[in-house]
Amino acid sequence: MGVIVFIETGSAVSIELNSLDILLPSKERQVVFAPLDFEEFLINIGMSNVADSIKTAAQAKNYQLFSINHDDCMRLFRTYMLIGGMPEAVEAYVKTRSYWEVIESQKVILSLFRKDLEAIDRRYGTHCRTMYENFPKCLGRNSFRFQFSDINSRPNSPTSLETVNKLAESQIGYIVKRAKNPDIGLSLTEDDTYFKGFYNDLGLAHCLCYFPENIDEHYDKFIDGDLRGHFGYIYENAVAQQLKLAGLDPHYFSWTETKDSTVYSYEVDFAFERHGKVQPVECRSSSYHALKSLDLLESKHMDTVRKGIIITSEPYNEKLGRQNFPFYSMFALFTPFDPE
Repeated sequence: MGVIVFIETGSAVSIELNSLDILLPSKERQVVFAPLDFEEFLINIGMSNVADSIKTAAQAKNYQLFSINHDDCMRLFRTYMLIGGMPEAVEAYVKTRSYWEVIESQKVILSLFRKDLEAIDRRYGTHCRTMYENFPKCLGRNSFRFQFSDINSRPNSPTSLETVNKLAESQIGYIVKRAKNPDIGLSLTEDDTYFKGFYNDLGLAHCLCYFPENIDEHYDKFIDGDLRGHFGYIYENAVAQQLKLAGLDPHYFSWTETKDSTVYSYEVDFAFERHGKVQPVECRSSSYHALKSLDLLESKHMDTVRKGIIITSEPYNEKLGRQNFPFYSMFALFTPFDPE
């Protein structure tokens, strides 16, 4: 008897909803495709030589080589932040070099995503679409977590928890949960009610968050690094996306401490488990002078927490006793099989 092969394509949401209650007595393998990372973006726009030079420097741990073409690499990375890694958007950019064409393709993708999330909401009574579109608010308010009041819900309600789970399963959004204790393990101490939400594609994130009147001027100034504004969320989204693409299951830490009747708040942007220890990561889109939260985390958990690394827009350097890596080097630094 011959073998019949079926190939079903679509978003994670559409496949799940369309295959409910369908049981095939056969083997099934799921292949997940993600948006292009920065390396793949460079290859597709004809800049594979840049990707190769970044990887070579990272593999040799000769990080000073990053500084040779730093400004050009940051311009390319900021271009990637605007275009993103969706194949349709990248193709539009390669063919036309038109920001308008890119935005139109991104709007079509976002429309399809919204329909997928609405389908989940109808099926399960969740608030996935509303939560998805409210991701940036928590960082804009300097909050440690997504505010469930934005979707008229409570953190511990069954609907809220199901919304978070379904949105994570959709792979349209990335959920980064807070971990409570690095000494025990990140996943073992994660808090389902404290999380930060990010988009699975940087171009879509920018398209959702910013609505400039003059598209060309906005994009040109952003790429050159001359545009003033609060872009911290997009840069943090870039780190979250790369960690997720590398399969590193990022979490974050936040806590408060009281001294002399004053409550102080602390937060470390990301952390993942690496070679038996916890690796903290801070994201800085501009220059900085102190890292109090990271200092405190490292001092309190010296046996289980590694020296934190900083992802920044500056050239590679060592500041305050820590390594600072440029954003464009992340694809070469964060890999599933990162060597010691």
